[in-house]
Amino acid sequence: FSAWSGGKKEIYLCDVDGSNLRKKTNFKNITVSPKWSPDNRYLLYTVYGKASTSIFQMDLNTNKHRILTHYRGMNTGASFRPKTNSIIMTLSKDRMVDLYWMDLNNIGKIGRLTKNSNIESSPIFSPQGNEICFVSSTVSSAGKVNSPKLQIMNASSLKARPLFSDSSERVSPDWSTSTNKLVY
Repeated sequence: FSAWSGGKKEIYLCDVDGSNLRKKTNFKNITVSPKWSPDNRYLLYTVYGKASTSIFQMDLNTNKHRILTHYRGMNTGASFRPKTNSIIMTLSKDRMVDLYWMDLNNIGKIGRLTKNSNIESSPIFSPQGNEICFVSSTVSSAGKVNSPKLQIMNASSLKARPLFSDSSERVSPDWSTSTNKLVY
């Protein structure tokens, strides 16, 4: 989890009962959005800097951190794809807020998954890795951002569809590996 520490947010780990609290980052900045790897060995998280955000990966066995993305603008919302060594994330590197993937064996090699005028964020893979749930907000020609909606995308065909047809706001999806249910 992320918590305030001396006026800044850092990443902490603790046991399920709240005991054994351990501070895992010390960027003296805003460090948020931790995500576990499927094998629980790594964490992904976002660090806010002065001009941009960056995505880092931490090896929990060695306590080593490595930067994965540091493009100008937004680099956030990374999560692991099950059964692979790749991640999905939100970047604004091309002046649009879209979803991208990266092979962790080839840092810097990225691929764009969405390309439209919507703002897309908070991607999470299904436990099987064959679908992606994410938040998408349309933007009007006047620049008004509309209510965020959950979308489901096929990870192979990249075809997305709305998860709900009503006008309710839904954000921050996460997918249970034990029940295969979405929470948001």
